[in-house]
Amino acid sequence: MTALLGNDEPAGPLGTATLDSRLPSRRSTLARSWISAAMGVVIFAAGGICGAAAVRMMPGPKPLASLSELPGRVAERMQYDLGLTDAQRQGIEQIVQAHQPQLHRIRARIVPEMRTELRQLVEEMSAVLAPEQAQRFRPQAEHRLDVHFPEDDVTPDDEPGPR
Repeated sequence: MTALLGNDEPAGPLGTATLDSRLPSRRSTLARSWISAAMGVVIFAAGGICGAAAVRMMPGPKPLASLSELPGRVAERMQYDLGLTDAQRQGIEQIVQAHQPQLHRIRARIVPEMRTELRQLVEEMSAVLAPEQAQRFRPQAEHRLDVHFPEDDVTPDDEPGPR
């Protein structure tokens, strides 16, 4: 009895196996190389997209809730950037705290003028935009103005206090 191959050719006596020793063609090897290269590019691009999305989703620094947070925030940032000791950090906080009253007086004089100028800037920029764009831009700009230059907590004769 003889086994048959798929093309009805005898394969040899039963119980024996034959090995097809044909090597893959150069064309299929080349195609696999291109597929591997393309997959590498796709994986690299996917990693870049995921990384960019993760960076965009990371929260940025929160605005100060009050100027009383400034000494701690400055000292914390310097400790992170420069590796301050606890004693150095305390010294930095005390220095910033000692200068806060004068900084607050300066801020109280400048903020109203800054707000006026920035409002004029927003209006001029809005005039260049399409109506739909201006409608979206104005609230965003006003919000940023209120966050960075709040008018309700600034009086020239006051000392800094919580907002």
